[in-house]
Order: sequence, then structure tokens, then C-alpha cells
Amino acid sequence: MSDSAAFDQVLPLLQAAQRETIDALRQRPGTPALLERKRQLDRALACLQLCARHAIDGRAQVTVLPWAGDAFGSFGVFELDEEGRPVHGQPMQLDDVRLELLPGDLLVQGTGRPPG
Repeated sequence: MSDSAAFDQVLPLLQAAQRETIDALRQRPGTPALLERKRQLDRALACLQLCARHAIDGRAQVTVLPWAGDAFGSFGVFELDEEGRPVHGQPMQLDDVRLELLPGDLLVQGTGRPPG
């Protein structure tokens, strides 16, 4: 079974549990245990959908960026050529905003499919 198939099977189960919880809340509004169950299901669904969308599975490597040597430092992201030199000499930009990573940000090296 492929990893995406596992997501395809688990997402509907979580969605069904979420619908059942919503129905139970309609019958017993404000029940603390049901409200907490719905919050947890909402978070679990959002997390799994994010992983499915980006093909991130349990084999992905996650690294937490450390604090830079300067307490106010950040990390720039550069496109590198095959020899490891910056291609454009400037940090990458997304939507005309410089891509900057801060201490505590996560780098996820997924095992998912390449773009395209």
C-alpha cells in the first residue's frame, strides 16, 4: 500500500468522526468533551491534509533551525548552482518578499514526488 493510499483511507475516517462529533454537539451543545474532541479532530485533519498535499510522510526528515550566532540573526535562502555557488547572488524571493528563515523554523526534507 502506498503512503498516499494510507492518507486516502485515513482522511475519510477522520472526516466521518468529525461529522459524528458535530452531530453529537447539535444534540448536546457546549459539552466540553465533545468540543475538545472536535478541536482535536479539526487539528488532526488539517495536519494530515497538509502532509497529503505536500507528500510528507513518516520518512521525511525534519530539522529545527538553531539560533544564529547573532541573537537577532536569520537565515537567507539562495539558489545554488551545481558547484554550490549562489546563482543570482541575492536571496530567493517569493511573491516579491525575500525568503528568510528564523531560528525555530522547520526544514522538511520530504520523500514526496518532485514538482511537475
